[in-house]
Amino acid sequence: MQTHLNVVVLITSDLAVSQHFYQHVLGLDVAEVNPGAIVFGQAGGAELVVMQNPHASSADRPGASVPEASVNAWFVVPDADAYHAQVREAGAQAITDPADGPFGRMFVVTSPDGHALTFHQH
Repeated sequence: MQTHLNVVVLITSDLAVSQHFYQHVLGLDVAEVNPGAIVFGQAGGAELVVMQNPHASSADRPGASVPEASVNAWFVVPDADAYHAQVREAGAQAITDPADGPFGRMFVVTSPDGHALTFHQH
């Protein structure tokens, strides 16, 4: 049986801040808004979901701590250098500048919750 990636869920401490980051800084399209979660659709079929920390009580939200991130989500972009300039201008914090790597030209930014997001040119 063959499987395929369907959804990546990233936990956030502040859903509104994360929605702004993914929608306005990275330019992702909102596919669906649910209580406690926002779904961003991707052309490749998989969805990215940003979900309010489910381990925090409602009295602790926003700002409840997020478990230490151990996920690095990867996105394909047509031009790594141009997209890097675009997201940096929009306020993204880059960990690396675009450079040639084993999977093509790539760079890494962090989300407001510290998730590493890699963008590579394919």
